Amino acid sequence: MTPKSSDSEVGRLSRAELTEHVAQTRARLASTLDALEDKANVPKQLKKGAQTQAVRLKKLRREKPLVFAAVVVSGAVVAAGILALVVKSATKR
Repeated sequence: MTPKSSDSEVGRLSRAELTEHVAQTRARLASTLDALEDKANVPKQLKKGAQTQAVRLKKLRREKPLVFAAVVVSGAVVAAGILALVVKSATKR
């Protein structure tokens, strides 16, 4: 039996085959719903992304320490610049 059966094929199934077909259909539906839930779960996706980036940074640190240091310093400069702009904006009020 193919995963996508037509109504006429399902109508010719024995009771045991129909039960099996329904079980397979339920399993596919459950799998699809799990995949959709996983994609729609924003906190889970953010956590996955953060873990991926952490692994990449650890690899960069191990394999290219000077590039890693440049990334860290650049990040610190950007953060300091944003902080300076926020403080400047807050003191103008």
